Amino acid sequence: FLSLPPDADDLGLLLRLFGNLPPVERQSAQKMLQTPLRWMESSVLPGGEIPVWFTPDDAPPEAPLLVWGHHCAATEINLLLGLIAFDWPGYHRLIERSAGSVLARFDRHGLGAALYYGPGYTLWVGFELLAQLAARPVSAPLAQKLDAAGRQLGGWFDEFARRPGLSAQESALALLASRRAPDGGYLRSEWAANLLRRQRHDGSWAAESLFLIPHPARQSGWYASRLVTTALCYRALKLFEQEK
Repeated sequence: FLSLPPDADDLGLLLRLFGNLPPVERQSAQKMLQTPLRWMESSVLPGGEIPVWFTPDDAPPEAPLLVWGHHCAATEINLLLGLIAFDWPGYHRLIERSAGSVLARFDRHGLGAALYYGPGYTLWVGFELLAQLAARPVSAPLAQKLDAAGRQLGGWFDEFARRPGLSAQESALALLASRRAPDGGYLRSEWAANLLRRQRHDGSWAAESLFLIPHPARQSGWYASRLVTTALCYRALKLFEQEK
């Protein structure tokens, strides 16, 4: 991990966790976040896209080769959700430009616009982004794009949700995404039942691949964590029970 440059995924997570800090710790945390936020802003491309990887102040002149590239819609969405939670008023113009770029790439490339994540996770965070933006005062052009993107994501979700043999993590992501997806008459209880069938004796779930980890020198691989898969499954079941 140390050979990789700073990235949008990590910054997005830090920004979303910021709101959970005790008030007494927020000032120092906000000061620490200024450097990666500066890297992020200086990395924004002319069309509004925020790349996966940022260039730090002390970066060598020659950037390392990243075979999987700098572009991933799901990673960018993770960052946008963090920026919305952290400081919507301060970043709303950047968020709108970036969101427009994400939706345009979905329109061109489908779910293939998310290079580092699979379809289930991409659909979940995609619906979350649309819901977050729809609840805020966005420009009229972006509002129109949100409606069209919702229908587009809904069609892809329908294909994903009706696939046979969903894994535990896929069932969890289907449950999470369905909370924001257009009503398609899905049997959400079947996804919940599949989660319970696949739960291990200790209450956890087996690790499943979630995102790709590139490496400039060695073979790339998929990140899988029993803790992360369990957290996704638990969250999906908890929300399902609350909303029944």
